[in-house]
Amino acid sequence: MLVNVLDDIHGQNSAVVGTSFRFYENALLPYQSDEFVAGIGSNAEQTLAVGSPSVANSVLCHPSISNWSKASGKPFAQKGERCKRLSASLTLYLVELLNRAYAGEQLSALPESKPSLEAQNCQSCHGVSETMATASSVKTDMECTVCHSGHFN
Repeated sequence: MLVNVLDDIHGQNSAVVGTSFRFYENALLPYQSDEFVAGIGSNAEQTLAVGSPSVANSVLCHPSISNWSKASGKPFAQKGERCKRLSASLTLYLVELLNRAYAGEQLSALPESKPSLEAQNCQSCHGVSETMATASSVKTDMECTVCHSGHFN
């Protein structure tokens, strides 16, 4: 929402959002470096409450928390500090992306600004304005196979 409230930064807001999604899906989060922890005004004791960082494999909250729970061995109910740090991690990355876009870097040229080739193939039939045959119209910029296994399952 924040990116879409801003003026379209050199026509790159869509690439900023896409690159943010890829980062959230694929990065080991939340950040836990000493510099990051100090920068957000936290401490080592709270880092222990977070447990292990994990890869979300999705832009959706519930699979992200499930993967974190599995990696850290902590129950969903203990997600509070992890979610705070995840938000801070994403905010830091988003600010970096916005600065790069304002500086004129062509983020849309980066491979990480687009979903995987598999998801792009899905979008060829499940488009925003056009679909193939009876395929449903979908507007998304996330990996399809997190929730969907394909046509023939």
